[in-house]
Amino acid sequence: MEAITLEDRITRIRPLGFGEILDMTFRIYRKRFRPIFVLTLLIYGPFYFLREMLGWLLGLQSQGRFSEPDLIVGMTLMTLFFILIALIMLILWPLWMAAITGISSGTFLRDESFTWIDGLRLSGKHGLKSALTVLMIFALGLGCGLAYLILLLTVLFVAETAGAPDWLLGLLVIFPTLIFILSMLIASIRLSLVFPVILEEGTAHWECLKRSWQLTKSSFWRIVGLLFSLVMIEGMITSIPSFISQSFLFNPSVQSMGIAITLSLTATFFFCLTTPLQAIAMLLVYVDRRARREGWDLEQRMNRLETTA
Repeated sequence: MEAITLEDRITRIRPLGFGEILDMTFRIYRKRFRPIFVLTLLIYGPFYFLREMLGWLLGLQSQGRFSEPDLIVGMTLMTLFFILIALIMLILWPLWMAAITGISSGTFLRDESFTWIDGLRLSGKHGLKSALTVLMIFALGLGCGLAYLILLLTVLFVAETAGAPDWLLGLLVIFPTLIFILSMLIASIRLSLVFPVILEEGTAHWECLKRSWQLTKSSFWRIVGLLFSLVMIEGMITSIPSFISQSFLFNPSVQSMGIAITLSLTATFFFCLTTPLQAIAMLLVYVDRRARREGWDLEQRMNRLETTA
């Protein structure tokens, strides 16, 4: 393959329109489908599969298809495995994000080729910084959640002791909770570029969080619109196996463990098929934000002029 020239790299680093980001997301995914999908299937596959199987067990329980002792044992084991994999995913997810972001960045900016083994190497290279940064975000979110819960319970206790009516207690729960959820949503959008920052700039931890917060300034609704569009696309695709699964679940004549496993594997395939889209899109948002806010494209052109002068 012919090496990408500096001029090619410059033309890729530029402000991108909303439609261009969506289009390039699917183009990158199609170009590097095999390594991205294999990595997603290896890391997310077990988690999605157990989630689907738990859904089947809960559905069959509601219909009385299992004896209570057998169902309790089966659901307990499945729940423990699910919790274990969820905890493992807290470590594996940043490794997967590092791999997918690295593949997307190399493909878009440098036209590099990748195998899923190369993706694993990217995980090894950037995995520690990515995992520690995610754990930091998780700790901050958990700390904010606990602080809010303690404050809310304290306010409710004081209000109830003072004899506040039930409707006032309800308002004290609903409105602050909505504000807290909205605040967490805003924070998640502002920190959505941490992985491109780690991969392209080499920073991590607190500096990485501040960098993402800076780059996403004045682009909140644009990122929300992009993510909403991708969620809608993903929802349309993943709703197909979910609809089929629900149809079988409420048809006693076709209920069996074999059917449950088959449908869970099918749903896992579709979920893994759509999961990488948001990670790829965030890399393109990163390129767009750097070009718009910092003139990254102009900087590349100036470097080229200085090199050729």
